[in-house]
Amino acid sequence: MVHKDLYYYKNFNDPTHRGMHNLSGTYIKEEEKIILDNEEYFAISVIYPKKTRTYYIKDKKEYQDWIKYFHKVTEYSTITDLYEISVINYFFIH
Repeated sequence: MVHKDLYYYKNFNDPTHRGMHNLSGTYIKEEEKIILDNEEYFAISVIYPKKTRTYYIKDKKEYQDWIKYFHKVTEYSTITDLYEISVINYFFIH
């Protein structure tokens, strides 16, 4: 990844990229694990305004790294990243 651009290649040793996806304005969704051809894969969907692309990764550590990179590049955060949330119990006496 370079800035917010994800370049992809035909294979690992290919010096020329086949294309590029810009990740500006995207949402990253961690999907359920799936089984393809008796192999377990972790899935990440990149949701663009008009399309969705899903990437499948066999290695759990590599999957976690991709999630981390996608979140960093897209500046993803959750409400708990921004705020401390606590539960307050109120008792009402009638």
